Amino acid sequence: MIGILLTVTSDSIARRLAGTREEAGVTHTRPDSDWYRDLSLMAGDVFYVMRTAPDQGLEFMTDSVLDVLGYSAQQMCDGGLDFMLSIADPRDADDLLHAVSIAPGESHYLEMRWQHATGRVVVAQHWMRKVVRPDGSEAIEGNTREVTALRLLESELRESEDRFRNAMEHAAIGMCLVSPAGQFLGVNQALCELLDRDEVTLRDTTWQTLTHPGDLHTDVSLVDDVLSGRRDSYRLLKRFLRPDQTVVWGDISVSCVRDEGGRARYLVTQIVDVSAQMEVEQALRDSEAQYRRSEAAAQADRARLQAVMDAMVDPHFLIGPIRDDAGEIVDFRLKEANDAALAHTGITREQILDVTLQRMPGHGEPFIDEFARAIETGEALVEDAAIFISPRHPDVVRRFDIRAVRVGDDLSLTMRDVTQREEAAKLIADSQERYRLLAENATDMIFRLDLHGIVEWVSQGVTPILGGSAESYLGRDIINLVAPVDRESGLAAFREARDGLRSTMRLRLLDSAGHPRWIEANLRVVTGADGVVHFVGGCRDIQTEMEALAELDRRARTDQLTGLFNRDEALTRLRILLSSERGGPVAVAFCDIDAFKQVNDSLGHAAGDALLVETARRIRGIVRDGDVIARVGGDEILVVLPGVHTLEHALLIGEKLRNCLHDPVETEAGTVRSTLSVGITVALPGEDAEDVTSRADAAMYKAKQAGRDRVMGA
Repeated sequence: MIGILLTVTSDSIARRLAGTREEAGVTHTRPDSDWYRDLSLMAGDVFYVMRTAPDQGLEFMTDSVLDVLGYSAQQMCDGGLDFMLSIADPRDADDLLHAVSIAPGESHYLEMRWQHATGRVVVAQHWMRKVVRPDGSEAIEGNTREVTALRLLESELRESEDRFRNAMEHAAIGMCLVSPAGQFLGVNQALCELLDRDEVTLRDTTWQTLTHPGDLHTDVSLVDDVLSGRRDSYRLLKRFLRPDQTVVWGDISVSCVRDEGGRARYLVTQIVDVSAQMEVEQALRDSEAQYRRSEAAAQADRARLQAVMDAMVDPHFLIGPIRDDAGEIVDFRLKEANDAALAHTGITREQILDVTLQRMPGHGEPFIDEFARAIETGEALVEDAAIFISPRHPDVVRRFDIRAVRVGDDLSLTMRDVTQREEAAKLIADSQERYRLLAENATDMIFRLDLHGIVEWVSQGVTPILGGSAESYLGRDIINLVAPVDRESGLAAFREARDGLRSTMRLRLLDSAGHPRWIEANLRVVTGADGVVHFVGGCRDIQTEMEALAELDRRARTDQLTGLFNRDEALTRLRILLSSERGGPVAVAFCDIDAFKQVNDSLGHAAGDALLVETARRIRGIVRDGDVIARVGGDEILVVLPGVHTLEHALLIGEKLRNCLHDPVETEAGTVRSTLSVGITVALPGEDAEDVTSRADAAMYKAKQAGRDRVMGA
């Protein structure tokens, strides 16, 4: 019935509400209150008649007003216009007064906010027309429809789209939105880098033109299945062509977003660069073929392959099946492993042939059945974020992405440690959940300022964000509430808004205790019904989000065991020092704990970790606050000393570093006595950071060759 009512034009409704209509010479009388009541029951709208001249009064209103505003029709009629103004939002009261003062014969529409009897805000649309009745009196006849849920739904939809756009833009993997025809609708920076094309170029092309011809048929077929509804999504390893015709492998995941009718709107695609993995797997297949041609050539290939594997930062294994008398696979034996795999499992290369998955509890044992299936079927095994327990640290649970491919009768297995990725994803997911709960259960801070930035009105939502009552902020200059470090950007946002732009910013406001708190705010200029121009805006609390981002940044730059900087951060800071035009020479010391492996082998890795932590603590006590200390390897520590201009001065500091381990280190496993070999060099502005580090590293090895526990310069 509502659908039928909506097909009636506003003019015809107005004529019906006006009370007269002439057809074929017949005059129809005004519908009575029963007609309005029946119409409201069918439509769910509120219908009313308000006399405006010669006096004012609300003559009739349908009972459906109780569902909309929480007041009965009798209450509304008894209160009249004055009561309506008392429950109207103050910002919309002038609009209501203007509406009731329209000229006879005019129609009017407005959308305004009301205060429900329960205190909540109701948004409603109003259609009205002023008529002159036979007795000469004037009246407003109109109807009202609540749209609160619609406006909330529109707001939630915008927020959802903003969150998706932000996640896509900052994702570390390639992401894109693609039309059903294959045109790129949106791409992120990671995808541009993966395909070596800028965003404009990608938007002007299709994914089909970038796909390697050898993979195009398979991908097109899978996309057709998704578009036709035969499948919801798919995953595929495929090749892409860069502008220079080089090939990059991508592990793609594709899903479809459909409209209410089930028709495909666009495809959401995620692409992970797996080129390095595919190169290694191809190298394994080439090595196997070469082995069958020539034993000598196979040995050479194996040596080259081992070098490639050892260069990989991800653990890589070659495992062979162990079968029972019935030919069923019951276990796997390690046959090859790269250095990263040996470091991860804690076994030596000499122990490889004695190790089976059954003898590595909690590590490979849970996957024996899946590995066996990959051997028997020849299908690649793909497992993301699988849980593994390190034999060296059984109380530590880590997550790995696993890729396994059959190579001859064996299985090539690559593992990538994604523990930090999963932890970061959980942090982000937890943060997003907190923000969702905040958005659903709390009110953002809404405010109005004059053109000088003085607070004229602020909602009660200011209390949970900044503390204090809303009244305590009235009359204050908003710029004085902004943290000093952000005031310039805040003033820039005001200038943007004054120029007619909607300005969105992230900055810190000072709470009632004077502490800075991160908020996200939007600001724009509006002109009131009285012609007065104001700033209006809203703020939401993003303190937790900013703290999480800061924590993620800290984890990315430091070593988790010692708390020192990691290698990437140390090299970045060294490059900055060497690139400064006003900077001088910089001393770089490369320190290595002597006989560290013996400590691990004799006392255990916990003792080795304790030795590393104590060494880091002692070095911190020697160097200055502005010096850079980083763990760059298992037992290797790099120290960058700005302002040390001569090798003689640097060698004196190197001696202090060497002496820091002359006192024994007490651990739970016992007393550890070790020494430190130090290589030291002085770098000049403009030198390459990697070259300088290598030079210090070479000097350190000379110190070891000369008998350890000494300092050598280069």
